Amino acid sequence: MKRNLLFVLLMAVGIGKAFAQPSQPVLPDCAGTGYVVLNPQTTTPSSTLYSINSSGTVTAIGSGTGAASLNALGMDARPGKRYLWAMNAPAPSTNTNASLYRIGGDGVAALWGTINTPSGNALAKAVVSFAADINPLTGEYFVPAVTVTNLFPLTYTFYLGRFNIDNVPFGGSVTPTYTPVAISGGCSAAFNAFVAATVAYALNPANTPEPSGLFQDLALNPQKTRLYSFFGVENQLFYIDLATNTAVCSSAPASNITNGYAGCTGATTCEMGGMYFGGDGVLYALQVDRGRTYSVDITTGALTLLPGTYAADSRGDATACVASPNAPLPVNFTSFTAAPRQCRALLQWSTGSEQNNAHFEVEAGTDGINFTSVQRVTGAGNSQTSRQYEADILLPAAQSFVRIRQVDIDGRSSYSNTLRVQGECGNDWTASLAVYPTVVNRSSEISLRFNNNSPAQFNVTLSNAAGARVATWSRAVNSGSGLVLQLPMPSSLATGVYYLQIADQNGQRRTEKLIVR
Repeated sequence: MKRNLLFVLLMAVGIGKAFAQPSQPVLPDCAGTGYVVLNPQTTTPSSTLYSINSSGTVTAIGSGTGAASLNALGMDARPGKRYLWAMNAPAPSTNTNASLYRIGGDGVAALWGTINTPSGNALAKAVVSFAADINPLTGEYFVPAVTVTNLFPLTYTFYLGRFNIDNVPFGGSVTPTYTPVAISGGCSAAFNAFVAATVAYALNPANTPEPSGLFQDLALNPQKTRLYSFFGVENQLFYIDLATNTAVCSSAPASNITNGYAGCTGATTCEMGGMYFGGDGVLYALQVDRGRTYSVDITTGALTLLPGTYAADSRGDATACVASPNAPLPVNFTSFTAAPRQCRALLQWSTGSEQNNAHFEVEAGTDGINFTSVQRVTGAGNSQTSRQYEADILLPAAQSFVRIRQVDIDGRSSYSNTLRVQGECGNDWTASLAVYPTVVNRSSEISLRFNNNSPAQFNVTLSNAAGARVATWSRAVNSGSGLVLQLPMPSSLATGVYYLQIADQNGQRRTEKLIVR
């Protein structure tokens, strides 16, 4: 767990006194995808700032921050304000604020001010000082907090607080605007365990083991609509929807336990200590006590181990490195069009100039928010002349959204505008498809119900959470409405999560999640 966990004491080094504001160099343009502070787990901890690249390799910035056990890292990318901000958790207590630090481009941290807890009476309340993130383009800091009003039964309110970094005077304090988070049913058990463990530790830190696992950070997605995190050993991906302040959880693949938590003992090791979306749009998670970095699939929660390593037996936090809004773009898009071709679309785009351009990723989605890479196109590298590109892709649905992500040589990226494409597929059975049941026992049957405008050949594949194919079916169907296909499940299936992919001869496909009990 990040050092001293949920409850923090105010550092007795002069917050609120009139000190001269320190002169700190701003952060340079991004040298990697993110930053991380690591705190060795020793009796005299100290934080060091590192840059981190897309493979998980870290490079130290300066010789140390000058502060112990920094967490809740976030970046302000605005011109002239390019600093990292963090919080400190020196000791557990039942009613505390958080100490706020600003970190400059030399890796040194300055104690800046105080973040206050929610107002009102409570048995315990605190800012969650190890989990936060900043909107890098506005300076808005997202800070969770919790108040506990009863222990038996445990009664609490979990909050998401918001404030702008510009509103915290040096040596002063800020009280965020706190809004209760609605915890959806799938999240209840994990949040209950989170609050119960941290309250027990805060009430009796001498005799209660410091809790571990749980969730360790929040990462703002590139669309600035959700804060993502991961309940470590509990193996649950979750996000807080910023429009509704609702926490939504989903179980990650069982393969994570083998791939991400091999050798872990209960909830004492292998914590996902820091998470961030890199400039490449990928969600990264740092298992700081093991010195390992993963990419995280934000749809399934699947973890993929990256090759880079760093010093193990650490605590810490991470955040994305974001280019200044007025920084020159590596690629100048001069046009982008998408023409539907039945179930497919022809995408064409041109660039006026390119600088260090490695390649383009063609991305498609069905809601204009979540996108998947469907094709890669090699870029020109460096060019000052007009270049034309095109890609022929299968649309994921009758109405789809497409965009082009340009990826720089060093892993940074930028995007074209997003286009909506109305497909002209004459046999769009995907919109009507219903699969039931989705929770099955071994030897059960799965039914596929759909409408079909013309005869088709369906190929159906069942894969486990690791992507291994375990069963296939091939079925010819006629046209009609309310058609039903029944597929017998193999009796040898192990319990767990599976994925059923249904595809026709035109390349249209749907994937549905199944759970075998």
